[in-house]
Amino acid sequence: SDALLIKPTEQYPLDKMAEIDGLLKKNKAATPEPVKKDDKRNSLADEYGEGIHEFYETVPNASIVKRIVVKNGEGHIYSQKTTKFGSVYWYKDDVLITEKEYIRNSE
Repeated sequence: SDALLIKPTEQYPLDKMAEIDGLLKKNKAATPEPVKKDDKRNSLADEYGEGIHEFYETVPNASIVKRIVVKNGEGHIYSQKTTKFGSVYWYKDDVLITEKEYIRNSE
């Protein structure tokens, strides 16, 4: 757009801007609609029902405890990841949280 201010009659900047607009529209049309967090929470509630459901998983260099907590029709996934090096991380729906928050909300 700055190029058009300097030389408004040049065809090259107009062609490039039209090409970019076409690519942007094409990418926008190809992008799938994101899943709403509420939909995910409700699907957890539908799948597991009220209560706390605990699962254990081992991945390379870490062990994971996953707790699916469903309260009042809303589900969340709490995870505790312990690395083989001794570091411990806690997550709520894949967002890092504190140990206190993990314990308070998942027990």
